[in-house]
Amino acid sequence: MELKRFEKNMINEVVTVFRETILTINRKDYSMEQVKVWANNSQTLDEWLDRFEKSTTYVAIINGVIVGFGNLTEDGWIDLLYVHKDHQAEGIASGIVNQLEKDAKLRMINRLSTDASITAKPFFLSHGYQTHKEQSKLIAGVSFTNYKMTKLI
Repeated sequence: MELKRFEKNMINEVVTVFRETILTINRKDYSMEQVKVWANNSQTLDEWLDRFEKSTTYVAIINGVIVGFGNLTEDGWIDLLYVHKDHQAEGIASGIVNQLEKDAKLRMINRLSTDASITAKPFFLSHGYQTHKEQSKLIAGVSFTNYKMTKLI
């Protein structure tokens, strides 16, 4: 696996990983209605690009194909972390999070936070993040449970 910084020409492949992961992997913890709303959020490609360009974003690549991505905002927020449905449990998310944590340390950020899905919560717990509270998030009027999690680094 190779980790690279996000580049604009990667946007379609990254958004595809986002959508396919939600529709398959997150389906085990969320209803079909929830995953459809989540996967088909109303962001345009320009809004996605803006989101990635305002953060430190890495993509994981195997054999020339993007198999995961994650990003970290300037204030230590892990905004997105997704691994392709066909590459789960291969250490890809760990590699991305480890890199994001290294970058945070270099920027003197000592506390990372995220809103972890039900699906992602065990992953973050296994990487030293602590759950602070269960939350309810609305996307297009549909409610989702997630967890506010943090880690001191």
